[in-house]
Amino acid sequence: MLIKENRHYLVTLCEILLTIAQQKIGVRESGSLFRASAIDIESESIDYRPHSGNFLSLLALVGNHDEVIARRIRHGPGSAKYTHHSVQNALLDIMPDEVKNKIFEEMQAAE
Repeated sequence: MLIKENRHYLVTLCEILLTIAQQKIGVRESGSLFRASAIDIESESIDYRPHSGNFLSLLALVGNHDEVIARRIRHGPGSAKYTHHSVQNALLDIMPDEVKNKIFEEMQAAE
């Protein structure tokens, strides 16, 4: 179950990053100094604030409707939230390779 939740969380992070990239908008708020603390983890509903950056705001918004995401944001260890800017950059670097691999697999499977 934990593996399934971890996969769900990471896929959601990638989907949020992909959505932001497709819209050609910035991932992070320039004044946030890349802090994930802009998400209010103390309350029952996750508070997404205007200056928390697009990524954290969308993550918090999804967390308001997805219990797996909300639980990870509220109670997950800081090292397992994957919201640090270096992780965001790594995910953005990995995603194009994964898309290419998926296309290659589909091409090989096609007759």
